[in-house]
Amino acid sequence: MTWYGHDAFLIEGPPNVLIDPFFSANPKAGGDLIKQVECDFIVLTHGHGDHLGDTLAIGKRTGATVFATHEIATWCREAGGLEAEGMNTGGTLPMTDAKGNTARVTMVPAHHSCSILEPDGSVKPGGISVGVIIEADDKAVYHLGDTGLLRDFKTIGEFWDIDAALIPIGDRFTMGPESAAIAANWIKPKKVIPMHYNTFPLIEQNPHIYASAVQQKLGIPVEVMEPGQTIEI
Repeated sequence: MTWYGHDAFLIEGPPNVLIDPFFSANPKAGGDLIKQVECDFIVLTHGHGDHLGDTLAIGKRTGATVFATHEIATWCREAGGLEAEGMNTGGTLPMTDAKGNTARVTMVPAHHSCSILEPDGSVKPGGISVGVIIEADDKAVYHLGDTGLLRDFKTIGEFWDIDAALIPIGDRFTMGPESAAIAANWIKPKKVIPMHYNTFPLIEQNPHIYASAVQQKLGIPVEVMEPGQTIEI
């Protein structure tokens, strides 16, 4: 799994699943990734520009199918002519590439606003925001998306055996470090990876302070990744 800063991750199976591809306007990533990243599927947590990002350009280049809520999937088909599968919270769908490699995506609740900024500057309602759980090779990666603290995390921790939880810590628009630590305790993953911080001044955080608190108080390993870094799950 590779982190490109903010909430953008590539999970390589195969199949290769790209989540929230925010590249061109992401100072931690860089626009060249639009032409470089190879993926079979794109999974979106919601329609804000720092998550929808460069979906249309990457989808057109790679032929990747988009998995998103109904509203976002419909927009991807209409605005970019992409193949898109609409879903909603609680739903699970298989993702099978051309060689028969299969993963699964499940949408789970998140608490956050959602809209789409059109090229003409108008704002279109985007349905709801979600978190996503990607399963492949007997591993489960939980990308929380943008969210506040939810008691649903307790249920997810009881129902799922999460290998890696990708948790926002930036505050202001999502959970801050304190709430994110509670989320980690409720989800009980094998590993936590902080995200959605230090992309812009408004969400500056020290991830190492968060990591130390979670590891010492909860005993859950935390891996602070650098943009562009790849790790094995």
